[in-house]
Amino acid sequence: MVQGGGYSFFLSAPVGWVLDKSLAADAEADAVLYPQGTTYQNAPSVLYVSVVDKGEGFKDLKDLIHQDESSARQQNPRLQVQNGPLLQTLLKKSVSLFLYTGYKDGSGEAVAYIEEEDMVVVVTLTSSTGQILREDLPALQAAVESYEFIGKSGEDLD
Repeated sequence: MVQGGGYSFFLSAPVGWVLDKSLAADAEADAVLYPQGTTYQNAPSVLYVSVVDKGEGFKDLKDLIHQDESSARQQNPRLQVQNGPLLQTLLKKSVSLFLYTGYKDGSGEAVAYIEEEDMVVVVTLTSSTGQILREDLPALQAAVESYEFIGKSGEDLD
């Protein structure tokens, strides 16, 4: 279970991956996941799970996605953005997936945006190369498929 300022949700580590909440603050995330047998620091791919409250710098999900893409393009003029396959959470909520490749350092990202009423849960797979990104994409898909929103803190969780 991942809990933060006013929310909680379940998210499982994909088979062969470790979910680590102790390193999350260092990574400016709510949780980080990386392949077993590696560390957060040396893993070829890392999954970051972050929560962004609606109204904090963006209007809606479309605006958040646009801002993320614009920010990435400013840093990486050769950035390529592709729509990935549509994913579903455990409760069958549709989730948009975007693939970002063409970063200056050769790395790539796949970003899934899970929209809730007052927030967006952003699950980002960051990989050292585009090939590793494609190989580890099933881990991001498995994490999203395991996601289940529990509720806002202070609400009855029964």
